[in-house]
Amino acid sequence: MKELSTTILIRAAPSKVWDVLTGTKSYPSWNPFIREITGPLVAGEKIIVRIGLQGNGMVFHPTVLACEKNRELCWLGSLFAKGLFDGEHIFGLEPRN
Repeated sequence: MKELSTTILIRAAPSKVWDVLTGTKSYPSWNPFIREITGPLVAGEKIIVRIGLQGNGMVFHPTVLACEKNRELCWLGSLFAKGLFDGEHIFGLEPRN
């Protein structure tokens, strides 16, 4: 299994970052790759994620694995068949001094 990980230091309170992360209607204004996210950000629920650059998009129906306010948002999606090309997206927030 391959893993891609990125860490970013954001000079803002986790609650402010959480508001942007869960404000799904505004994704296109700051994330050129994720064009749309719809559905409830609730553990166990399916959401719809439209990704890609103009003209070359894909639609996924991942399941939200975790949604802990000001702490973690995580979803798992599959491409083609479950288990073949799975993508788990974890957005973890940690307060820093």
